[in-house]
Amino acid sequence: MRRSIDVIFRHPVKKFTVLYQNGQLWQLPKVDFDSQSLQYKKPYRGSRTQIFVAANQQLDPNDTALAAQLFTIDLPNAIVGRNVDEFDNWWRHNQFRYQRIIAAQSQPEPHKTPQLASQDSPNKTEPPSAPLTATVVASSSASLDDLLDDMLADLMKP
Repeated sequence: MRRSIDVIFRHPVKKFTVLYQNGQLWQLPKVDFDSQSLQYKKPYRGSRTQIFVAANQQLDPNDTALAAQLFTIDLPNAIVGRNVDEFDNWWRHNQFRYQRIIAAQSQPEPHKTPQLASQDSPNKTEPPSAPLTATVVASSSASLDDLLDDMLADLMKP
């Protein structure tokens, strides 16, 4: 089963956020949002042409509750500022190129388990695996950059 992504849209005039989650649009009460804001989401009833893909799709790394509920990926600059219908069309044509990245980001990060264990039991003196984390992030970013470059080149073709 393919994992779907969640996309952050913004309304430029009314200054609120709309989440595209599992094919549905949810309006949040403010532009900057956190896990608390998700409790107040309501179905978006406005025009799909008046909300646009946000430039920043990254979630606050300190808000683990938000990260557990949403799955976003960095989108190419060419898609930023597009409305929902334009995004849907682009995603239908490009989602398979992202499946490798989605699968990699969906994997649980092995370095988090020892850190949680060391917090739960103060007698444990296991050092966190920072070099592994840096390697995973760097390789993930490099493959994402390559993929985005390829996609942007495809968009620029006549």
